Amino acid sequence: MVLPDDTRIFIEEAFLYPGAERNLLTFKDIRRSGYHVSTACENGVEYLYLTESDEAKIKVVEKAPFTSSGLYYTKIKPSSKFVAMSTIFKNP
Repeated sequence: MVLPDDTRIFIEEAFLYPGAERNLLTFKDIRRSGYHVSTACENGVEYLYLTESDEAKIKVVEKAPFTSSGLYYTKIKPSSKFVAMSTIFKNP
């Protein structure tokens, strides 16, 4: 998936529900894609930061604001380069 600032997260296993208005992203998927997670406050708003390290320098690549529901949120950019695939299992 592609986040607003063009950060790409690879999700190896996912459940897809086309009618869903929300999805969850795991720390495992974030770490597997080479990013770290931290939180910080800016102007009284709490954010979840996705960061990457380059030697001793840490760069924030995405930030997601905290909501009153207790979750952080971001938007996903549609991309024709990535395709969702599913496997259907049939009972023998």
